[in-house]
Amino acid sequence: MKHHDVDDLVFFLKKVGMVVTEKQRDKLFGFYDLLVFYAKRFNLVSAADKDHLVYRHFLESMLFVYHLRLSMESSARLMDLGSGGGFPGVLCAIFIDKQPLVMVESLRKKALFLKQAVKELALNAVIEHARIE
Repeated sequence: MKHHDVDDLVFFLKKVGMVVTEKQRDKLFGFYDLLVFYAKRFNLVSAADKDHLVYRHFLESMLFVYHLRLSMESSARLMDLGSGGGFPGVLCAIFIDKQPLVMVESLRKKALFLKQAVKELALNAVIEHARIE
């Protein structure tokens, strides 16, 4: 496990002025652990990305979350279409939890993974196993 990568991410987020609570930090670690555990079983990330999970997926998603938090109205609702392994949806749910996030995923195994992640991380999110058409 590369928990130090998650620690580096949290350090970077704080350095750019983003507030990261202990609860959010713990959820980042929890999501990382879930991804590593279920990655191959549910085909969540490619084998090439597994060693660079935090930098290729978490960081890119967090840059989106950072800018979204700056510009989003408090009453806005979020939806992640084609959620896949949970990027950026799960990270949005960790850091923007005023409204329930809706994540839509057409592949059953990925939707099951997302439901497990939402349950284990106690996220304010709803998973829809459906196609967006």
